[in-house]
Amino acid sequence: MTETTQEFKPVLEERTFISERLARSEPSREQVMFNVANILCRELSITLQYDWQTEQKVKLTKAGVSKWLANLDKLREFDPDCVYGLLDHLSNPKVIFYWSQIPSRRPEREELRCRLSHDIPLEPLLNIFSKVSLYFQADYSYMYNLTLRNLHNRAMRGYERALARRPPEEHQYILKPAPYEGVTDNLPPLLFGSEFDRLRVPDGVWWINYWSPLQVDTVGVDRIRTANWARLIELPNGGMTLAVTEDAFDVTNPAHMARLAEIVEHLQLRQLQEHYRIH
Repeated sequence: MTETTQEFKPVLEERTFISERLARSEPSREQVMFNVANILCRELSITLQYDWQTEQKVKLTKAGVSKWLANLDKLREFDPDCVYGLLDHLSNPKVIFYWSQIPSRRPEREELRCRLSHDIPLEPLLNIFSKVSLYFQADYSYMYNLTLRNLHNRAMRGYERALARRPPEEHQYILKPAPYEGVTDNLPPLLFGSEFDRLRVPDGVWWINYWSPLQVDTVGVDRIRTANWARLIELPNGGMTLAVTEDAFDVTNPAHMARLAEIVEHLQLRQLQEHYRIH
């Protein structure tokens, strides 16, 4: 039987900033949307003025945001996965900012996502990470990259787990992940986020990261400070914003991958994940 493989292409410059926290009542959804939208507007000199779902204009005032959210709540009665989102331009947006709390997936979690254009320099990105994460009281924030998520031997482990769950006669239908074109996965193997306490231990190291005071305490301040970061910002709440490289992280760049591997090894992330493994 010919072995079936699944071909992946690396994502070079993913610009989706994700900030996550446990669902809570304060600050309220209206406060979060209003204040985080204003942080983005100030840092990037833009105006978030259109609703992502309906493409109608939204007044970026407390009253305007409350009215907009109330209208979308009515839509969610028919479409529970409707997302609250704002963008600065309909045809050529620089920023799309949205709130996600999807009842069908992890209702205990809330997340903010900012899809950002590729021409935004590192300095405003770091400011956005820090300010949004602090205001949102995030458990962690990161610059998402689809390829990086599947490295650290996770794609192969996912394949092996899928095989273990299925009878042998169905194995031919499970696609084996092929190596990424132009990418050498020399990164230390890590656990899946579902296997350990992600509130205490980072899921991995991304191009830009915000780690909460709890994660900083778990990993160790001195260990973090002595890692080979391009940027390290210590925040008033005890959390940290960290960048691996000055340039956008490129999984096809051997120097970037080597630096990331060095940082993950130095932080001993796998050992920490094993220590806080969920049984």
